[in-house]
Amino acid sequence: MKSFFSILFTLFFLVCFADNWSEPQTLGSGNFDKVFINSKNQAIALWQDVQNSNRINAMYSSDGGKTFQNPLVDIDENDVKSFEACMNESGHAVAVWEHTDGSIKLKYSKDAGKNWLSPSLGSALSNSGSNPVIAINNNDVVLMAWKESNDFLYSISFDGGDTWNSSQIPIETDGTSLNIALNDNSFAIAIWKDQTTGNILSKYMNLKTDSTWKTPSSAIPSKQGLNPQLAINSKNHAIVLFSSQSQYKIYTYYSLDAGDTWNNIDHPGQSGNAKILLTDSDSVISFWNNESILYTMYLSDFSSSFKEPITGSLLSLFVSRYDVAMKGNFAYVCWLNIKEQTLNLSSSSDIGVNWSEKEILSKQPLCLLSNPKIAVNSSNNAVAMWTLEDWKVNSSANFKNPKPRIINFIR
Repeated sequence: MKSFFSILFTLFFLVCFADNWSEPQTLGSGNFDKVFINSKNQAIALWQDVQNSNRINAMYSSDGGKTFQNPLVDIDENDVKSFEACMNESGHAVAVWEHTDGSIKLKYSKDAGKNWLSPSLGSALSNSGSNPVIAINNNDVVLMAWKESNDFLYSISFDGGDTWNSSQIPIETDGTSLNIALNDNSFAIAIWKDQTTGNILSKYMNLKTDSTWKTPSSAIPSKQGLNPQLAINSKNHAIVLFSSQSQYKIYTYYSLDAGDTWNNIDHPGQSGNAKILLTDSDSVISFWNNESILYTMYLSDFSSSFKEPITGSLLSLFVSRYDVAMKGNFAYVCWLNIKEQTLNLSSSSDIGVNWSEKEILSKQPLCLLSNPKIAVNSSNNAVAMWTLEDWKVNSSANFKNPKPRIINFIR
């Protein structure tokens, strides 16, 4: 009898705005999917092969995801506990993972996943770390951070992942749920939950000019929170969103100076698994899943207030896990429907003001423990990736994604 993990495998689809979904392809067995696509239509898919020694598998595409190929030089790493990855517009990519022996290791690629290389000083950056996070900008600056003992440590690369400058001064101590964001000006923000008080805290840093992380002069007010999310744009404007730990609501704060001062924006949403998207024009789309109901609202700029989309704030009932992506004015959200066991998608071409009628991307039984992933580039080409429950499913279906039809109804 096959184990639970042996009947999981990963599929992906490519969609072009107003065109058809490509034929699905089977990438292999596994879970914990990651997918990226840049403006050159280079795409990378990564996942953890739980059937084969918890190995990181990676494939690359040179045609926007229509076909994927095995790397010429693979990541080739087993016994992985968890991993994260990132890719920029030039195709520089970095994968970082926590090994089962407690070490933090990484490899990088200069050619959008065709070849994966070890850093000059070896792949291990820490011998006793956990929960790594990573971000890369379009100037090949990479920021990686991880938990070691009670400290959040970090390392910086200015060449896309080959050489690293590690600091002995931690970002912070006694924290959990670390998240980071990095823009093309090399401003970085770190946000986390204080392990003692439960409050959401932040620091900021210019990776090229500052030697240490700075405490905001006007910090986020003391609020106990969960799952802090953040984004920073090319104007050094940033936004933070998190769910209240003690009150049934969502808190949102914005900064116009790369994280030095924070100001409140009232968010009418209730607590839930929340995500946020930010454009260079300061437009914002927020999402939250409250009691298996997925909602969304948009913000035109930081001087306005959150509004319901014309098509309504409720995107779907019976939602377990979801993912979001945006490039320019175009946004996608995809989610798992736990009642119908389908993978659904909706899109917006006006920064969340209107959302299309939902598309069903897969009617095959899904692994409800996995997170679907979606990525979009500046041409509105997107790659969606998810895990199915039964590797024997028919993968020859073709799905269409017409121009959004704006409708007013509850799905």
